[in-house]
Amino acid sequence: MDLQSRVTLFMNKVSPTNIGRFVEEARSTDGELAMGLGNSDDNVYRMVANCILTHSVWSGMKRSSAAALTVADVILALDSSASEGVHAAGAPTLTSCVIDSVMLNMLEHFLLAGEGDRENQLLKARECAKGVARLIGQLFKAGLCPFPKFEAILERLSRQNIFASEAAESLLEEEPHVSGLPQCVLLSGRMTKVQPRVGESVGDFKTRLARAMRVAPGAFVFCLGGSEPQIDEEMQHLGDAQLQVMVKTPVLNEEHRVEHTCLLLADTAAKLQ
Repeated sequence: MDLQSRVTLFMNKVSPTNIGRFVEEARSTDGELAMGLGNSDDNVYRMVANCILTHSVWSGMKRSSAAALTVADVILALDSSASEGVHAAGAPTLTSCVIDSVMLNMLEHFLLAGEGDRENQLLKARECAKGVARLIGQLFKAGLCPFPKFEAILERLSRQNIFASEAAESLLEEEPHVSGLPQCVLLSGRMTKVQPRVGESVGDFKTRLARAMRVAPGAFVFCLGGSEPQIDEEMQHLGDAQLQVMVKTPVLNEEHRVEHTCLLLADTAAKLQ
């Protein structure tokens, strides 16, 4: 059973009566609920955080607000158990990994995929936004989501054109264009902060550019001469041409952004005062 299957099984079966036993199993490396959280491996924490979000937030499934255990409850229980183990002081916690993953990936889940039913995509994006608002609100109220990150998530949740503002920031301190390689530009024609390097593939550069712009690689595509270059193609094979960043169309309606922004603010109003 892979890690995602273990996390999904854990999240589907955990309850107030068995959470202590389940958390102990999650710390181990053996058993159907084992996640290896008893080890001080930061990569394991990041992978588990991504799996929890894939199941509980990015799936877009409708969930009851009256659930006996919230997603935040489960994350906090797993973190409390880890703090008693060998996890090094100052190392990332499961909570911090979840928050960072939300910040990185939330925009991608509010964008229109290239294919599929737009109405279904809208419903899924709406539930994803609701999941983000609930989870981050719960973690913020527990004092576990730093205000700068809370503020950044609130801004990304409430503004449709947040990518444009972040892209503008990325124009500072531009890397020089390397002769013989594509020049990466935004729709405005201005160069992006990072530029292709010798020996880089299209996929490698896309990952590096996404990191610089603080978004997930899935939030945009490249266009070269009217078509999208292959992800494994070497940059030097594309020649000295313009590589344009094409941002995917937002699918989340403005009224839904307002709805979930209000949900997050209402949930955290007392702590914000």
